[in-house]
Amino acid sequence: CRAHYRYRHCFPSVGANISDNPQLNATWHISAASPCINKGTSTEAPPKDMDGEARPKGAAIDIGADEAQ
Repeated sequence: CRAHYRYRHCFPSVGANISDNPQLNATWHISAASPCINKGTSTEAPPKDMDGEARPKGAAIDIGADEAQ
């Protein structure tokens, strides 16, 4: 499904969610120890992160708007 107001019942896959602290810093970037690293999916993920940097950087896309460096 696409991120759009008409699709209110679309959810990411179970593997693309975490229940732990994402370990964001003051500028909303994930830390090197974040459990979000390499846990995202490429489904509906943009090719660049919030800083305009290509993703993925590692084995898989990171969960969230930031891709860890």
